[in-house]
Amino acid sequence: MKIICGVGLDSDAVFVSFGGITNNKISLIAERKILFGDVLYDKDLNSSWDKLVSCVDAIEDIIISEEKKYCTKIKDICFVLPRDACRIIYASKSCVFKSVKNVSVKDIKDLKKSLENEKLQWDEAAIAHFVHSFEADGNSYPKVQAGLWAKKIVINSEIFSVKTNIYEKAIQIMDSMGRRLVSIVPYEYAVFSSFYPYGFKENNTIVVYIGYTDTNFIFFERNMVKSSGSVPLGVMGVIDAISEEFSINKDIAAEIFSLYVNFDEKRYASAKNISVKNGDYFVTVNMDVVNKFVCDFIKRSIDNMLADNVIGRMASENVKVAFMGRFFEKTSARDFFLGNFNDFVSPVFNSISLSFGGILFHVYSLSVVKNGYKMIWHKLINIYKEYF
Repeated sequence: MKIICGVGLDSDAVFVSFGGITNNKISLIAERKILFGDVLYDKDLNSSWDKLVSCVDAIEDIIISEEKKYCTKIKDICFVLPRDACRIIYASKSCVFKSVKNVSVKDIKDLKKSLENEKLQWDEAAIAHFVHSFEADGNSYPKVQAGLWAKKIVINSEIFSVKTNIYEKAIQIMDSMGRRLVSIVPYEYAVFSSFYPYGFKENNTIVVYIGYTDTNFIFFERNMVKSSGSVPLGVMGVIDAISEEFSINKDIAAEIFSLYVNFDEKRYASAKNISVKNGDYFVTVNMDVVNKFVCDFIKRSIDNMLADNVIGRMASENVKVAFMGRFFEKTSARDFFLGNFNDFVSPVFNSISLSFGGILFHVYSLSVVKNGYKMIWHKLINIYKEYF
């Protein structure tokens, strides 16, 4: 069994996942979370990179532990970029030949490179370039078609770019671990790949990813993955609400959320009072009351969130909403979402982090983007990589 490691970054933690590949199929075999520490209200990207660097030794220890468990060497690392670190460019480029000719892979590759040179800034690097539709002499195709006879070709592309210094930092971090960075995965594709590793066959699916600081909406439309924005609902939003409602400082509210909050009604109905130190004095908090407040707050917030960002799309499409993210670390979160949001959406759930989504995207990148069928990952990626 070959094992690949995925690393993903949230505002408060780094996630490390391991995917095992057997008979060209991949499965999650382990996932670990390393907390940065006191990171409330820290959205600064450079600071997050610094915190990631500080976790390198801990990440390496986790990888070594998995190597010992499975008696193997884990060389390949997939890294999922933070959402704000990547720029998405939608652009088109045409090429007119001197005469009708057989379109080659080199023609398409040169056209893609020309488009990147035209659209990227001097301090940017392209980490992914997907041709979501292709035209040859006015005829449209859902994927690149080499071997056609044409005088004019057009590519309609989706380019993911990062600042060169961010790209170099990612490589340096993995090099410092003595590992090989095999893929830098855009945030949006890591989210979607967590649910649909074999191809995005449904254009009516919206993935709602609930992170530490905010919630993002990722959907697939016209052969492209897109983001429809974000709202400030996440773990931090719940911590703020607990702090305000029960008049306790945010550090204590964060501890209560981490250790005691859950979505199991039977469990919190019999919860006992807990005493916490709030500044210079102790306060008693009833976890039955806290948990009911948190559930009501999340339900109300997500109702509003779906109404503003999702339900409008249901007028013309039967939208399926897929929830994933940090709330699903909590007991009975799946039951909570099924019980409260099944009336007007068809929820699908996934509790794994973006780090495993990055692995899935790397392994099935060809089928995920457009082809619609699974391919033997390394051999065929090396053969067909110029298409993508």
